[in-house]
Amino acid sequence: MNTMKYRLYVMITTLFMTLAVTTAVAAAPAQTAAGEKKATVVFSIEKFTIGQGYLVLPIQVEMETDASVADVFLKVAQERGITYKSDETAYTFFLRSIYHADTGIINIPKEISQMPPYQFSFGSGEEDQIVYNAPSNEKNEGNHLEEGALGESSYHTMAGWMFTVNNESISESADSVPVKDGDVIRLQFSVYGYGADLGFDTEEWTGIPRIVLADRDALMREVAATNSDMQKNTEIKKAYEDALSVLTIYQASQQEIDNALEALKNAKKTYQAMSETTKKPQETQPPTTENPTYPSVKRAQIKKIKNIKKYKAKISVKKITGVKGYQYKYANNKKFKNATVKITTKRTLITKKFKKKQRCYVKVRAYVESDHTKVYGKWSKIKSTKIKK
Repeated sequence: MNTMKYRLYVMITTLFMTLAVTTAVAAAPAQTAAGEKKATVVFSIEKFTIGQGYLVLPIQVEMETDASVADVFLKVAQERGITYKSDETAYTFFLRSIYHADTGIINIPKEISQMPPYQFSFGSGEEDQIVYNAPSNEKNEGNHLEEGALGESSYHTMAGWMFTVNNESISESADSVPVKDGDVIRLQFSVYGYGADLGFDTEEWTGIPRIVLADRDALMREVAATNSDMQKNTEIKKAYEDALSVLTIYQASQQEIDNALEALKNAKKTYQAMSETTKKPQETQPPTTENPTYPSVKRAQIKKIKNIKKYKAKISVKKITGVKGYQYKYANNKKFKNATVKITTKRTLITKKFKKKQRCYVKVRAYVESDHTKVYGKWSKIKSTKIKK
């Protein structure tokens, strides 16, 4: 990458690969038992620009009122076993990539493929011209990141993760924007135009007009508030699934979004009226593996952990029928500080390299997928082995 190209890349990513903030929605903050204020926000991770839907469906997340947008992502990542690469300093949080986020199958919308090329001149000759064409399913730069990661330069030089808050974007770091009750925070993958494909206005720097997209926030709030107990009702479940289908359409019209919102609200109103008539109050406790609305997941058991060559360890777990896969967590200490987390369908895992004479501590849990959500069982007992070779 030449110097001028790099400078432009840094300038634009600094300005736009951050997030958005606007006036908070006027819902009253929740209160803790001690009277401390909390903020309930809606959060999602989206890959619509490459046709891969949601990595995390719209969910409600409760945060302290002094928490930042970066804190919301970090909390969800920890709870869901999402691993990532980032630059974190005392002043900024910059998300570079999310591991295991790319399925390897892309379906870039034609609206993106038809966007005009990005052209940049840093001299007077033809050799001093940079031209990048919009990516398509047939012509793109591929994804060279390891471990199925999705992030910077995946499928295009201009690609990367971007945050928005309440459908707006400003050039601030994710850890400098405080959350407010009712915020809708979306972490979205942009494949072209430094966010022009997400509706960000980057034309002044790139010359690429933005694609105008519908406002999804109200529908996302309603979807996130539709818990699994409500979805026992056939009409709500159908309206919920229809809403998700509309949300994942890259350039869904505002009318389609609004219709899906109205249908979901009406289904919930009808269900609420029926519940009141029959005097069967709705349960609102959060879903867990013990909650009958989610399937039960057996506790995983580590079959064996042994030191192999090159200062690594091999972990084997006992087979559990009916599970989708396993989440491995290992570190060189019992408290699992700075632990490595891996999610795989395999019952064996080889760790990264340890130092000689260190111990490798491991715990594993199984998971199933229900309602587009990973449901985890309990962690196994911790086992360890000494690294000798």
